[in-house]
Amino acid sequence: MRNVIVLPLFWACKPTVGITEKVEVPTIEEAIGAQPSGEPSQPSGEPTSEPSGEPSSEPSTQPSSEPSQPSSEPTSEPSGEPSSEPSQPANEPTSEPSNTEDPCSNPSLEVWLAEMPYTVGCSWGSGGNLNPQQAKYRARTEQEDVYNPPAGYQICDILFDFESDAGNGLSGVWGYDDDFIFSLNDRVLVSSQAVMMSWLTPVSNTYEYKWQDIKNEDQEFSVEYFWIGSGSSFEAPEPEYPNFGASYMYIGSNALDPHRNLAISENQIRLQMTTFGDNDDGDCFNNGFYATAQVYIAPQ
Repeated sequence: MRNVIVLPLFWACKPTVGITEKVEVPTIEEAIGAQPSGEPSQPSGEPTSEPSGEPSSEPSTQPSSEPSQPSSEPTSEPSGEPSSEPSQPANEPTSEPSNTEDPCSNPSLEVWLAEMPYTVGCSWGSGGNLNPQQAKYRARTEQEDVYNPPAGYQICDILFDFESDAGNGLSGVWGYDDDFIFSLNDRVLVSSQAVMMSWLTPVSNTYEYKWQDIKNEDQEFSVEYFWIGSGSSFEAPEPEYPNFGASYMYIGSNALDPHRNLAISENQIRLQMTTFGDNDDGDCFNNGFYATAQVYIAPQ
C-alpha cells in the first residue's frame, strides 16, 4: 500500500506600491533672479534671461495663490479603502489536506477455521429438495461456515490455506457422494462436475452457485473436475459412500483474487460445501471438510 504525503501550498502575495516622482519647484527669487547686493531693485516685469529647466511660459512676478502640481502627480487622490477584495490564486487549495491514515495499513490478524463436518443422507422432499429419482439432481445438502469480523471492524485481506500464496495447498483425507461444489461467497472454486457450470450464471472467471439452476438436471456418472485458475489442481477418491482417501486442493491466488475481493467488499467470508444426490441413502455425503484462513482486520 502506498503512503501518499500531501504537502499544503502557501502563496506569497507582494502588493504593488505606487511611486510618485519628486519635482523641484523653483522659488520666486530663483524665478525672477535675485540682486547680488543692496536693496533689491524692482522687477522689470521681464526676466533678464530664461531660467533653464523652466516651462516656456513666462513666470508671474507674483506667486499664484496655489502652487501648481507636478505633471507626474496623480490626477486624483487614491482611495483609502480598496475598491474590492483581491482575488484568490486560482490553484490555491480550498481546504486543508487530509492526513487520515488508512486503518488497513496496520491490521490485526485473526485465524479462522471453517468447518463443514461429516454428513450423509439428503433431506428428500424438504427445504427445496425433490423426492428421489434415479440419475437426476433431486436433492442437496449445503454446509456453510461464515466469518464476520468483530463489531466496528472491517476485513482488509484474506489468505486461505488452499491457495498458492499460502504454500503447497490443502491436503488430507476426504470423500463425497454423488457430486459436490465448493464455493466462496457463492462463487464456485471447485466442483466434481464441469457440466454443472453450463447451468450456472458466469461471473468473473467462474460461476455463481444457485440450487435452483441445478435442481432436476440430468446427473453425470463420470467425474470431470472443474476449478478456477490454470495453475490450480484438485484430487479426490472416486465418489461412493462411504469411500474416502487422500485428497488435495490447490487454487492459484491470482485466480482467487476477484472472489477474495468480493468477500472483503461484503465484509463477510462464506465457505460452503454442497453435496448432491439422486436417490440413494448414501447420497449428499461429505466426509468432513475443513479449511483455515488468515483474516486481516482493522477498525472501520
